[in-house]
This record gives sequence, C-alpha cells and structure tokens, in this order.
Amino acid sequence: MFILISILIVMILVGFNFAINVYNSDYEKISAYECGSLPRKDARQRFNIQFYIIALLFLLFDLEIVLLIPYATIASLLSWLGYWVFSIVLGILTFGLVFELKQLLPNK
Repeated sequence: MFILISILIVMILVGFNFAINVYNSDYEKISAYECGSLPRKDARQRFNIQFYIIALLFLLFDLEIVLLIPYATIASLLSWLGYWVFSIVLGILTFGLVFELKQLLPNK
C-alpha cells in the first residue's frame, strides 16, 4: 500500500510540474556558452592520455586518504599489530605513488 501511495504522489508531482512548466527559450539560454565568450576551437579534440592517468591516480589516492581518516581516529586504541599492519599498507601506497610518478614524469 505504501509503494502505491508513493508512486501516486510522484506521478501527481511530476504531472503538476509539467502542467505549470513555462519553457521560454531564447538564443542566449540555449547557446553552448552562457558566459558570452565564443569558442575558439572544436571541443572534440584529442587529449594526452597522461591527463586521464593523472585523474585516475588522483581518484585512487584520494580514496586512500579517505581510508586513512578512520585509522587516525582510532590509532590510540590499536595494538602494535594494528600499527604494523597499517604501516605496511601505508608503505605499499607510498611505493605505488612513487612508482607511478616515476612512470609519468619524463626521463631527464
């Protein structure tokens, strides 16, 4: 019964939205850039693959930093085993970061 009432409320609200919606489109509103600057080139150009690799590495290590926060809050409650296990995990992450940075940076 609850699901039927929920679906009915959603359908009523969506129908009400379509009923009172006013669609006023003009050239500025439907243009690609609302800031007023005209594009200089085609937006569909090839990017260097290193931009994607750096973005993926950022996401990976950003998530790893999120995993460090709970450890920091309970670090005083862990035993020496917990300390050494997390030190190994942190060492592996540091090794991975250094390895990836050496791969990405140009050799000089």
